[in-house]
Amino acid sequence: MKAIIEKNPKKSKVLNDLTSKTILAHTTSGYKHSLTEILQNKEVMKRITEVGCAGEQALLDEFFTILRTDFDKVCYGYKTVSAAIEQVAVKNLMISDHLFRSRNISVRK
Repeated sequence: MKAIIEKNPKKSKVLNDLTSKTILAHTTSGYKHSLTEILQNKEVMKRITEVGCAGEQALLDEFFTILRTDFDKVCYGYKTVSAAIEQVAVKNLMISDHLFRSRNISVRK
């Protein structure tokens, strides 16, 4: 982070935007499970709220809680989600970036 700021003598708008949205956090390891540790940090969550991702994080937390406690109430994957939509049984619908960024137009639709 310090190197990015030091190498930005002209105060590039792109780098300023990047550094303003960057969150530095400590974790005990560099593995995937450490993401949970970071997201449980109150200071990190406060900063994420400022950036605007807290609503999505709350939905993901709810999804994983229900998945752990009553896995019959959640579904994922195209076929099971489509069936739930047809039955009007959807409380929250989350769509991955993979679908939005697909090169196949029919998949994006």
